[in-house]
This record gives sequence, C-alpha cells and structure tokens, in this order.
Amino acid sequence: MRILVLTNSMSGFRLFRMELTDRLINNGYNVTLCFPLENEDNPFKNCNIINIHIDRRGMNPFKDLKLFFKYLSILRKVKPDVVLTYTIKPNLYGGLACVLQKVPFMPNITGLGSSFHKRGIVQKLIIAFSKFVFRKAATVFVQNDDILKYLREINAVSDNVVRIPGSGVNLEKYVLLEYPKEDTPIVFNFVARIMKEKGIDEYLEAARRIKNNSRFKNVVFNVIGSTEESIYDDILKTEHEKGTICYRGYQPDMIPYLRGCHCTVNPTYHEGMSNVLQESSACGRPVIASDIPGCKEIVDDGVTGFLCKVKDADDLSLKIEKFIMLPYKEKVSMGLLAREKMQREFDRNIVIDSYMRETKKIQGDENGKPL
Repeated sequence: MRILVLTNSMSGFRLFRMELTDRLINNGYNVTLCFPLENEDNPFKNCNIINIHIDRRGMNPFKDLKLFFKYLSILRKVKPDVVLTYTIKPNLYGGLACVLQKVPFMPNITGLGSSFHKRGIVQKLIIAFSKFVFRKAATVFVQNDDILKYLREINAVSDNVVRIPGSGVNLEKYVLLEYPKEDTPIVFNFVARIMKEKGIDEYLEAARRIKNNSRFKNVVFNVIGSTEESIYDDILKTEHEKGTICYRGYQPDMIPYLRGCHCTVNPTYHEGMSNVLQESSACGRPVIASDIPGCKEIVDDGVTGFLCKVKDADDLSLKIEKFIMLPYKEKVSMGLLAREKMQREFDRNIVIDSYMRETKKIQGDENGKPL
C-alpha cells in the first residue's frame, strides 16, 4: 500500500511524525514524503522524498495555485492509496487535489491559525474552502475539542472526525529529568517561534516586572526560538543586554534547557495542542500557560502548573510570582504529576495507533469507529 505525506516542514515532520513513519514502514507500507528540503541530511532513509517549495505564511493566489497543480502532478506520479496531510496549505490544496483525483486523504487540523481568526474576505474564503475539502476526507484528525466544535459549527465535517491528543509526546525521548537543586536560581523557559501571537510581549513584560522586584532577584527568564517577525530582533537584543532575559536563539536539542529549568511558560494566543507543554511536562517540569484550547487540556490548573488569562501580562506576572513563592517540594511534586498526566493522556503511541486504525479502515479493515 502506497502512502503519500504532504506537509510544509521537514524539521517539523521529523520532530513530531518520525515515529509514525517508522510504524508505517515496519507494517509494510511504501511511504513517500513531500516537503521542502531544508538541508542535505535526510533522516528518512527508508522513504521516498519529494522536494517541493511552499510559501508557508504568504497568501499569494498565483503561488498557491502553482502549489495546487504541483500536488496534482505528484498524485498522478506517485498514485498513492492514502494521502496524509498536515498544516493548512497541504490540508487545503493537497486535499483538493485528492478530491479531484478521488484519492482517500486524512488531514490533520493542528490548529485554526490566524487565517480563521481574521475577519473579512480571507476568513470567508478559508471557511468555504475548508467546508468543501474536509467533508470529503476519509478521516479528519483534530487536536482539541474546540477545533472540533468550530468545524462542526461551520459544517466543515460530518462523522469523519477523530480527536487525537495533538502530536503526542515521545516518552522515551522526553524522560523524567531530575529537578534542579533547591539552592539554584529559578529558571523559566519561553520556547516558541518568536512572534506576537506566541505571547512574547506578555512574557517580556512579566520578566521586566519580576526582575525589577527586589524580592525576586535570583530568577532567570530564557527565551528560546528563532524570530518569525523581525521587529523582535532588536527587542530581544536590547532586553538580553539589559539582563531582563537570556536570549538563546533556536536550539535543536531542548533537553539541556529542560534539565536546567524549573518551569516552562507558554502565554500563546491560540494553539492546536502545544508540543512545548507536552515535552516540558513529560520531563517533569511544571508549566504556566494561557487558559485557551490547546493548552488547558495539558495543564491541570494548580496541580501540574498554572493557567493564566490570554493576552494579560498582569495575570501572567501574578502566576509567575505564585510559582516562585511555592515551596520547593511543591514545585517538584507538580513536575511529577505533570509527567504522570503525559503518560496517561498524551503518549505519542495513542496518536500513531489512531493513524494505523484509520489507515486499515481504508484498506477495508473496519477495526474502530470515528468519533
């Protein structure tokens, strides 16, 4: 059986879907991956690779039309039995190509993203497009209940939906780490692509307030990630030089930074299901996150971390202060309970099993039913 995967990022797929690819290959599937190649290092040794250019954030209709026709060409060449799609452009343009070629496809809705939140003609076009494409999918994977509710409200899905816990977390890679010693500076990690919608402004403001408070001198605020919006290049440089934050840039291996931190902070404006929170929790680190879909499912408020109001630097500062003031043993306990929650609810094998079950259903094995 031939499986084609369409996605917009090689590195993202490697981080969150490698185990699914391995399972498919081990079960005898022929897998072709289609994404923009980022370097000559190819970790997918047993897969066919198709390099394709995708303007991830652009909205040029001519470029998008070119992408659609490229997907049509790839489908005719590969002749897949099933197509798996990830992220909005592969989901929509790849999905439309599958509809026209009458190939079963399974999009993964990781989040609604900014296009769904923008008012006006763009939002209307995206909704209309989504309704046409997703209702014809064999299975639509959604990552939280609010996405599912919204898609049903706009009549974009029928009974072809399966809810999964985001990408899940690899519990063998993100193991329980020893918590930092009691007498060390309290370290907070902000891990994200640096852009307004990830809550970087609120995090920086909270860091300024805490660092200016004489009670909290022994605190470190890490910022980890590459800048997606150039306005933050100078801002991060200035705050780093002032000592407000420690800007670490993009880090391919987060384990050393997870080992050294006491708490991960994710004040994002919207999420599908936060991988950062899952990975931090799996390593036994408490988290502070926005009280929004995609975060609130991962955090048991007051048990494994704290939830804060979205776009609210005041509330974020209060929750960070509250965490700092917790007794050391309570911080450690929060981390242990966070690890247990990941084992129960967010093991990546739960996601992989869902994909394997739905793929077998397309083959004619009716093992399992959609949500």
